[in-house]
Amino acid sequence: MRWIVFLYPLSEIYLIFKITTTFSFIDAMGMWITTTLCGFIILKMMGKSVVVEIQKCIQQKRTPETKVIHHAMIWFGALLLVLPGAVNDIVGILLILPGFRHILFFWFRHVLLGQIKGGRMAFYGFSNMSGMKRTWDHYNSKQKFSNPSDVIDVKAEVIEKKEIK
Repeated sequence: MRWIVFLYPLSEIYLIFKITTTFSFIDAMGMWITTTLCGFIILKMMGKSVVVEIQKCIQQKRTPETKVIHHAMIWFGALLLVLPGAVNDIVGILLILPGFRHILFFWFRHVLLGQIKGGRMAFYGFSNMSGMKRTWDHYNSKQKFSNPSDVIDVKAEVIEKKEIK
């Protein structure tokens, strides 16, 4: 992954040089201004459509996680279109295109599930948010109970509530 830090600026400089020599400098500037305006328009449209899609999913009693992820990829692609650079424009356009976005989504889901099943990724969340008390739950696929005595099951009830003076 370290090579991306060096490869990205070099590819950006190379593409800018190739575009400006293939077309004129004014044509290249026109292309970058056009992609920036398209990115702003898509970002503006995404704000409204995400909320509408999530509301539709909730009304139909479906979870909106795939819609949210696809809209997030479109939003990120539009943001890349707004940022200057030929590589950003190419990646942004690819993220906006539905076919590439679906392929990327399924690939990312496959990699993520492989990380979780392999035990290389864990999720942390907290529950029981009453007051200042926070208990952290650790979810990991490698965490197994060796025998039933490791599990503590308690049924409790309040018998009498006493006031402390």
